[in-house]
Amino acid sequence: MINHLKSFGNIIGRNRKLFTSNNSIDFQVNFGRRTIFSTIFGGNEPDSGNPVRKEITRTLSFTPQQVFNVVQRVDQYQDFLPFCLGSKITKLPISTPQKCSKLPPRKQFEAELTVGQANIKESYISRVVLEEPNFIESSAIDSQLFHQLTSTWKFKPGHSPNTCIAECSLTYKFKSPLYATLMDNFFASTLDTMVNSFEKRCQEVYSPSSSSKNK
Repeated sequence: MINHLKSFGNIIGRNRKLFTSNNSIDFQVNFGRRTIFSTIFGGNEPDSGNPVRKEITRTLSFTPQQVFNVVQRVDQYQDFLPFCLGSKITKLPISTPQKCSKLPPRKQFEAELTVGQANIKESYISRVVLEEPNFIESSAIDSQLFHQLTSTWKFKPGHSPNTCIAECSLTYKFKSPLYATLMDNFFASTLDTMVNSFEKRCQEVYSPSSSSKNK
């Protein structure tokens, strides 16, 4: 991903002088609320087609509640999730009863996520909806780069005791067709990497030596 963006930066750098001392692009220079990152790749481009949806199903050696607990801790994403450089809660959870009394209350909160690598960074607000312990959905609501960015988790008991069938999907649509072309290969592998990272986090939290085993 970085090599593609550096190459693109070299092309525009000759005209706009966006080079930094290490010959990469610092996209965190601000123009009001917009960054160079969003100025180049965002903006009011023509519609770039239908959203892309990728999904994966994985059986994990943890209960649905355990996996749910790890995924819902958005504020901890910066500690273990690749390309997540910052994560913080901006609006505390609120609980709303559902029409069917048999369903758990639906909770909702908002978080600010900063994603990227090296000198490439972008921050956006994500709205997170929870139905414990079966469902988590996170949607970008303030992004200069995406028309849509939604990740959805569904959890159900596995076929063996203390296992979980986790279904994870990622739906995205870039505002810029150019950026969509550059990032397609990266996003193709992101979902698998993300699920692997959550599985590893569960191992860290719920290993026999962890004091957090019963979280």
